[in-house]
Amino acid sequence: MSTDERLARIAGINPTRTRPDSASRTSSRRDPAIRACTRTRFPLDHRHGRFALGACLDDAPDTLAPLGCDLGITAVDPRAIAFFDTETTGLEGGAGCRVFLVGLGWFEDDAFVVEQHTLTDLADEPRYLTAVRDAFARFRGVATFFGKSFDRPRLEDRYAYHGFRDHVPNDPHVDLHTLARRLWGDRLANCRLQTIERRILDFHRDDDLPSGDCPEAWWSYIRGDDGDTLARVLQHNLDDILSLATLAHACGRATASPQSARAQTTVAAGLDALGRGDDALALLTAAFAAVDDATRPVDRTGVGIALAEALKRRGRHGDAAAIWSTMLARNDGGIRPLVELAMHHEHRTGDLDRALDYTLRALRRVRPGDDAALRHRAKRLLRKGGRAAPEEPMPQPPTDDGLVDGDGTLGARLPLASLRRRGQDLDVAPVDAEPPVEEKGDHLG
Repeated sequence: MSTDERLARIAGINPTRTRPDSASRTSSRRDPAIRACTRTRFPLDHRHGRFALGACLDDAPDTLAPLGCDLGITAVDPRAIAFFDTETTGLEGGAGCRVFLVGLGWFEDDAFVVEQHTLTDLADEPRYLTAVRDAFARFRGVATFFGKSFDRPRLEDRYAYHGFRDHVPNDPHVDLHTLARRLWGDRLANCRLQTIERRILDFHRDDDLPSGDCPEAWWSYIRGDDGDTLARVLQHNLDDILSLATLAHACGRATASPQSARAQTTVAAGLDALGRGDDALALLTAAFAAVDDATRPVDRTGVGIALAEALKRRGRHGDAAAIWSTMLARNDGGIRPLVELAMHHEHRTGDLDRALDYTLRALRRVRPGDDAALRHRAKRLLRKGGRAAPEEPMPQPPTDDGLVDGDGTLGARLPLASLRRRGQDLDVAPVDAEPPVEEKGDHLG
């Protein structure tokens, strides 16, 4: 028994029955509109929610580069890519997973064209896949929604099953799900396409067939039922493709003017990678100034770290220290601001009192076993500044009481002798007992 016959039996089809030709099948079904290939044209000014379909044609080719340059998305010509979506019989993949509907959308002259290829007969799959392959041949790349992980590998699995050596074009492959998650993942309940449609595109589907019902609609059609429900699958797929075209524009707009702290940090990293460091610094400076108590701590921390590191790369160490101090006052970033301020005062200002102050405060916040780097730093600071007599009693690492100014920003200037006494429990060796430790990997400490 062939694989097709086994699948047909599972689906409830009599694999030995004679299949009607296309004419008799059309006449026996109430909906004759299900064809192997359908094509629909939309004017460029057709609105799909907030945006017209042709809006992305006005975007600069490198609009998405700051958001996706690490994914190979540096320049995108909307007229050279296909907006691509599939419907399949399952989510797991493998030889038993059929791709029964492939939809492609593209810009052609003054229209947006959607072409949908439907597998209307199991025996026709090689011919169906050939038509799909030929449709892709005119494009350099694709735009999808979760297509890198799902649509593209599922289709290429079917290509391989039938001996096709072709691949879906991917120069570039713009996965809009990844870009949308980077822009709005902290603002939406989830990043499913229909959630993004409602919240970002302001598009609301009418009588949409849920994705989970699409496979059964196709199997029912293959078993001989009418095409009414399958026609709803085609409409569902059509809406998906139209949403991809407008979502590409929405992502471009949001990249040019990111609103959330998370999006601003992500875009700034992309700008820096593209050699636009001044633009990245300006964006991070504005983002850090805008964060407040309503901003999620993880996003406040992300913006602060990115800004401080950007300032350090430009040699603006004093400005970077001010950012770390502000983060410390906000209680953002765990021990990172303490460690960075300790390094700053040890290596930049030479203020060993303050450097040891921050080191001991950081030491108090880490768990035993995770403190080796901090203890190494404290020992070095004590060697640099001289050490207390070994017999002098020393308390445990200090609490923050008495070590921080009233505003909580920089920490009190305790006498070095006092800090030495507080650090006695670090088991500091005499100065001549070990050679100075070479400064390496001083990032964490």
